[in-house]
Amino acid sequence: MLADGLILVCLLLLTVAVYRLTLHPLSHLPGPWVFCISSLPQWTIVFLGIEPQTLARYHRRYNTQVLRIAPNLVSISAPTALETIYVANGGFRKDGRYRNFDVNGQPTIFSAIDKAYRDVRAKAVLPLFAPTRIRAAEGEQNVQRYVEKFIARLNGAKSLSGTHRVDILDLSLRLSMDVMAGYMFDRSYGALDEDSNSTDRSQRGKFSESPWLQAIAAFGYYSMLPPWLFTKALLIHTSLWDPARGASVRRVGEFVKSVVAEEPRATSTYHGRLSAAGATEDEVIGICGGSLFAGTSSTGQTLATILFHLVRQRDVRKRLHQELRESASTDLQSYPYLKAVVNEGLRLAMTNPAPLTRTVPEGGCHVDGVYLPGGVSVGAAIYVMHHDEDAFPDPFSFRPERWLEVSDESREQCFFPFGLGSRSCIGRNLALYELYEAVAATVKSDVLEGAVTCQKKIVVNGCFNGEVEGHAIEICWTDSR
Repeated sequence: MLADGLILVCLLLLTVAVYRLTLHPLSHLPGPWVFCISSLPQWTIVFLGIEPQTLARYHRRYNTQVLRIAPNLVSISAPTALETIYVANGGFRKDGRYRNFDVNGQPTIFSAIDKAYRDVRAKAVLPLFAPTRIRAAEGEQNVQRYVEKFIARLNGAKSLSGTHRVDILDLSLRLSMDVMAGYMFDRSYGALDEDSNSTDRSQRGKFSESPWLQAIAAFGYYSMLPPWLFTKALLIHTSLWDPARGASVRRVGEFVKSVVAEEPRATSTYHGRLSAAGATEDEVIGICGGSLFAGTSSTGQTLATILFHLVRQRDVRKRLHQELRESASTDLQSYPYLKAVVNEGLRLAMTNPAPLTRTVPEGGCHVDGVYLPGGVSVGAAIYVMHHDEDAFPDPFSFRPERWLEVSDESREQCFFPFGLGSRSCIGRNLALYELYEAVAATVKSDVLEGAVTCQKKIVVNGCFNGEVEGHAIEICWTDSR
């Protein structure tokens, strides 16, 4: 009886495998056969944090820009296809994977699959991120006040004798946390003030909410799982890997709840605008928590990546310092070389390296001359596009000069650090403002002079929210006097 059952199961699995390889609507697409017959291999590379690197390798191996990476999932590396998937007519609808990125059971502006639901809330807060408003912000919403504290923390580390190490990733995340909370809620989180008076010559403690950032980033490792399994896997991950994450998650949650509980100022705060648009208190809490993470993690990691390369490349730092010294404009984003440095940092930071998956609408579509039926999930990985050798020769090198070369259409098409179309990052102006201000202030302060990196390269796990391996990017000063 048992043997008969096993035989039936094996026959069923074999039938499914044969169907997916020969008769499935995607059977005409190239891809590793083991990925084509089961989702398990794709789930595995997502969990291991090697999905984007694996996709890049298979795109090269099969010499294709349309790659089948699961029974019903397609990876795209054709720049010309991005318009169809993400931009035209509002872009394709996000697929079911994004339900796993809801916060406390509530869809956020990022995770919402219902475009109408998302649009109402996104349009409500979008005016808050107008460049003119960001530049004119005062008090707790003023970005420069946090940048000044950031520079003071760096100078404090440099003043210590010996080869004292400082984690620039940790400091950058603190800066971004304060900028995001201060600007969105008109209340600083106090990340840069935490343990700032310590005189300990060993490395100061990590930002207390780093475990929260890591807990939310962990969503990406399990994001391909069905929602019911995702919840259980994430719970086990959080409890086994770092019990401190639970306390950190609760602290940030309490902070967001306390902000939302205040009488909202409808036109000047993020939560006020959401409330005025009709979002419930639970929705506002979920959206605010998700946005706080997104802006902190991505911008902080990008800033640390830029500073790492500026420490390693003195010639780049020197050229940037000269431009900042000689230019009179108050608009930092008009400085060509500074813009090139920031762009190169955005290209290499790998803050969201995995495919931004969408669902092909009914009736199907053609991508790079290949037909994809409706219902199929399709997406382009930022990692794959940002390391396209045709668009970015020597793609793993930090080379700002490439952005000063004659405009190249493929380079522009392949570069989308904030996403594309109507679902692109609504906080991009704030992120860019923080990056330009922080990079310029750091270089002008000369705090990086005499510094060296404590590692040769930055290794990033390629989960949905890219995580720096070891959660640290350290520098030290060989001669701080």
